[in-house]
Amino acid sequence: MNDRKPMQLRLPPDLKAWIEAEAAKNGASQNSEVIRAIRDRMERVVIIADSFPDRSPEDTPPPAMRD
Repeated sequence: MNDRKPMQLRLPPDLKAWIEAEAAKNGASQNSEVIRAIRDRMERVVIIADSFPDRSPEDTPPPAMRD
């Protein structure tokens, strides 16, 4: 049984080009690259949340915005 559901996604041209390039570089599908990017982001949120157990992930600024 397949529990994956299709989702239409509208991307800005620069993100679409990046996904295409990453897929070609990794010999993967564009769908796989989107999934990889989302999973990477999920892992970063968990790591940040684990580093600051008294704060929610929404309270923690992204790495680029930290001092």
